[in-house]
Amino acid sequence: MSVVEELYGQRLSDDIDQAACRTAVCPFTEATCDGGGNRDMARVEASDPALGPFFDRHVRKATGGYLPCGICSVRLPRENVVWAICPRRLLTFGPNGVSDGQAQLANRVFALAGLAPGEEISVWAEVSLRESGSGGGRFNYRLDYVLRSTAPGAAPVVVEVM
Repeated sequence: MSVVEELYGQRLSDDIDQAACRTAVCPFTEATCDGGGNRDMARVEASDPALGPFFDRHVRKATGGYLPCGICSVRLPRENVVWAICPRRLLTFGPNGVSDGQAQLANRVFALAGLAPGEEISVWAEVSLRESGSGGGRFNYRLDYVLRSTAPGAAPVVVEVM
């Protein structure tokens, strides 16, 4: 069985900054945690009497009445392996670019996308695609990121963080 390794970017084996936990700030987005890839599976209402009191009041407003999961990674004790389970832990394109800890992965993504170092790009996050077919079929998907060079004629590149 897996155990939580990081909560709101903090290793549980280290001293925990309780203020960061109370405000539910994600260190990778520098904003209130949205629960990352776990947001729909681990929703807890902010009014929950067991967990709600641990969070500042502004958190429920910022998250639409829910408490963000905040689990970044888990450890599999038997194999002694750590798995990142939140896509924000691996790669986030924030207002200041990517964090130092995510630079190696970002540079690899840029290279695979055919983007040159220092090239200016546009980034769209959480792009939703929806279509209802005439036969009753439906397509509903959310792309993690769409990148596109600002150079004329550049094709978009979809980045899925799994």
